[in-house]
Amino acid sequence: MSRNRQPALPTRVDESLPPPVDYDCPRAIVTVTRDFDAAVLSPSHSHPRGELLYAEHGTLTVTAAEGNWIAPPNRAIWIPAGVTHVTRHTVNTEVRAVFIRHDAVPDLPEHCTVVQVGRLLRELILTAVRLPALYDEDGADGRLVRVLLDRIAVLPKEPLHLPMPKTPKLRAIAVDLADRPSLPLAKAARYEPTIFRSALLGRDRAYIWCLAKARAPTPCSGTARRWAECRRCRLQPWL
Repeated sequence: MSRNRQPALPTRVDESLPPPVDYDCPRAIVTVTRDFDAAVLSPSHSHPRGELLYAEHGTLTVTAAEGNWIAPPNRAIWIPAGVTHVTRHTVNTEVRAVFIRHDAVPDLPEHCTVVQVGRLLRELILTAVRLPALYDEDGADGRLVRVLLDRIAVLPKEPLHLPMPKTPKLRAIAVDLADRPSLPLAKAARYEPTIFRSALLGRDRAYIWCLAKARAPTPCSGTARRWAECRRCRLQPWL
């Protein structure tokens, strides 16, 4: 736990990620479960199937070219097939992933997004990850999977997304802060003059401000207006 009582963020790359998955399995879904005792991040990778990434406990963050998506409790992250990304897991994260065949659910999002996980969907996911790989499609297991897919098809989205800055210099700073979450506040704060004294877009400035001030004990104090630009106040408890 960090000094400001936020979960420790990962700094170690786990080369065993992503775990091996039989994407050619002749079933609509393939599942993976894995528990992490330490905070880690994955190498950059992609999947041939779309992935619903859910943490039964802990917090997940996915970083792709378009930005960062954060899944606190009762949320999951949808990652479309072929999207290159990095996942970050906090300490004691229990990951439950469902990989969905492209023709199993029509019109799934084409971009990463955070979705709500209600009680029903949570129990469906936790039951599905315990099914045999070649579950009986015509039996009770197959019916359960169809209900799971029906619920995934209508998932409500959540605005827990921070777009990456477009400006090269600010984008480099954002990547640096994301890759080195243990960077001391004193060093992170030095980016502030670059942000607020430039003529660059406000959204980019707000994004860097969010990442830098994530180390502050009281990040919203006196800065609510700047933080509100990208809903950082709403995200702060989980970063």
